[in-house]
Amino acid sequence: MESKDYVERKFNADAGFVIAVLVFGAILLLCLIATLRGALLKLSGILSNMTNDYRASQLGNDFNLQEQIDKEPTGNIRKKDSLPVRMLMCFDFYANITKILSIPNSASVDQLSVLNGMRVMSLGWVIICHLILVQLGVMDNTVYAIERSSNMLFQTLANAFASVDTFFVMSGCLVMLGTLRALDKFKDSGSPNGSFKFWVMFYLHRLIRLWPALLLTILFVAGIYPNLAPLFYSPFFQNDLPTASLAYLCKGTRWMSTGFFYNNWINNPDYACVGWSWYISNDVQFYIISPIFIVLARTSWIASVGATGICILVNTIIVLLASGLEDVPPSDNGLPIIALALQDSALFDDQSSWYIKTYFSFYCRFQAYGVGLILGLAIYEKEKIARILNRFVYSARLSLISFVWFIGFVAGIVNIYGCYFWANGYPMGAWAVAFYNSTMRLLWGIFISVIVLMSSMGYGGLIDKILGARFWIPFARVNYTTYVIHFVLLELYVQTIETVVHFTTIEYTLIACGMLMCINCVSIVVSCIIEAPFIQLEKVLLGGKK
Repeated sequence: MESKDYVERKFNADAGFVIAVLVFGAILLLCLIATLRGALLKLSGILSNMTNDYRASQLGNDFNLQEQIDKEPTGNIRKKDSLPVRMLMCFDFYANITKILSIPNSASVDQLSVLNGMRVMSLGWVIICHLILVQLGVMDNTVYAIERSSNMLFQTLANAFASVDTFFVMSGCLVMLGTLRALDKFKDSGSPNGSFKFWVMFYLHRLIRLWPALLLTILFVAGIYPNLAPLFYSPFFQNDLPTASLAYLCKGTRWMSTGFFYNNWINNPDYACVGWSWYISNDVQFYIISPIFIVLARTSWIASVGATGICILVNTIIVLLASGLEDVPPSDNGLPIIALALQDSALFDDQSSWYIKTYFSFYCRFQAYGVGLILGLAIYEKEKIARILNRFVYSARLSLISFVWFIGFVAGIVNIYGCYFWANGYPMGAWAVAFYNSTMRLLWGIFISVIVLMSSMGYGGLIDKILGARFWIPFARVNYTTYVIHFVLLELYVQTIETVVHFTTIEYTLIACGMLMCINCVSIVVSCIIEAPFIQLEKVLLGGKK
């Protein structure tokens, strides 16, 4: 298959482009000024210390060197500076990248370091899956690539969408655990469930955390991205087609469903502005209702677990009925069974409506988040759990822990490879398929919860050492930025190639490794310019999340 002829595209400086240039130009200017000022402060500090060393050698005990050093700034944001200056220094690029790349010598168990590796590996799983999805449109052997989906290796790749539930579990866990620990400070006050200010900050902090990277990505996609086309020879660059252009989907008021976190409720979230951000919308909606379960946990952990369990059960029943009555295939999103769907187009058509209804919906995605809430409560009460375990003799305790690990791994394997036999031509009954569809996310949530809980209690072993390794930390810190921008970079890659792609396993593997490294490195830079400054601004203006 030959590539298309080159199509000349003209530069279009519309209002969106002008606004984007002004906004990004202002941010880069702030970064430049703040970085230069930070460098001058460090230089003056070095010169001052050199002078102090000389004076100390001349004056001996009459000069207090430590007292003089204590007067020097310990960071780029100094309390003695005015508020505008402290706000400016939030954009110090060197200070921000130093913080992101710094690796602590050790981490306490309470920090759940296992989540660092889990974050990076899960998002990497998403990226390599999205890579093949964007490549499908420019392949010259698409049928061959789709036929490969029936083998075991491809089933692992195709079920990368289970990693979305990993993030839901982690999110629910951290919200429950972090908030319960924060509310412990109110135990001796007249409001043990937190003050009004506490809950205002609970929501405000979330918006400050999510909005900068998301909204600026939307601005880049709508304003800058279309004007990258004239820079490349590629015939694949699309900037004005409704179903093929990232920019078109963010024009006008289309961006609002993403910016205000409801793009998972529109007719087809696949065609929403920055459509991959449907996860963020679901997460925000879960976050909004999470105080119900948190406050219940303060009163009675049984009530909290019971309420969460009821919501999980309702979620399960909805998916069970929708899947069984519509006779849909056994799949989270259709990708793990596309090899069989290739021979049966009607199957793919039937799957599409179910995919839209249950893959993105708030009421069909609570299972993993609910498991995460229960996990967070379990970690909060892990000392009680440890005391119960210690009542058993060593052999019985070891058997119980081994059994929990076994259950967790079985749950994970069933989730990932539940479609394998069906995709290779072995039939399943409609309600057997429905049962799988309605429990697969719950099973994955159990798998992830077992890893996190066992690691937090000291029973993680080799898995804890791998996932909790310190080299994951810098990439875990920019995980949110990586998620928000990764698909833009993948689209930019596939729309700027000048010839079609010929799929082979080796070539795909090499490209995937390169894209993973490239995207993570770009994310560190972008986070230093966008995400980190706004996190610092929150601390300067509001004192951070209390």
